[in-house]
Amino acid sequence: MAKALEKPLTVMVRSAMPWTPHEAKEQGKASSPPSSPPSSAPSPAPAKAMVKAPAVAAGTPPSPTRGERALAAPKNAIDFELSWKSLRDDKDGKWALLRLIDPGSISALLKNMLTGQIFFSLIECILTKTRESQEPADREHGVALLENIAQTPRFKINVLSIPSRNRKELLGAWEYHLESATGAMKDRVTSLAKLYGARK
Repeated sequence: MAKALEKPLTVMVRSAMPWTPHEAKEQGKASSPPSSPPSSAPSPAPAKAMVKAPAVAAGTPPSPTRGERALAAPKNAIDFELSWKSLRDDKDGKWALLRLIDPGSISALLKNMLTGQIFFSLIECILTKTRESQEPADREHGVALLENIAQTPRFKINVLSIPSRNRKELLGAWEYHLESATGAMKDRVTSLAKLYGARK
């Protein structure tokens, strides 16, 4: 029994020899986590760059043209004269102003404050714009205005005060209306042409 215990004990100890290439590969497989399978979802599209619009400096909005300016019907002769002169050579604006006025009230509105130059520009505007428009409603409004302007106190004086060169300018417009008018409108235009000195 003692002899059996004296038998040398053999212990198997792994030497510190380095791993062989095969062993290292197998060890790496065991220690590394399993790789996830490739995703089948498409890669998101790159975000579009946001282009920032240039800032606009705050300021006063552009002023409307004279033709676009809001007009109000004049309440008296002074209002009319101020509005008429402010429009200067803007015949569209002047015609828009005249369309706001009831023809039956224009003689009372103007009274005896109608001067020679305003009188000429007023008649010229009516004859020109009704010729350009070709709309029956515009022609009716223009003729009614001319009929009532003839009722103003200084009408005859204003007619005589129109310079000869301006009379020739108006004569062409009167001739057009005399030739293009028909029926009852022609009779009214003929009577007006005589009152305004365009026909004897």
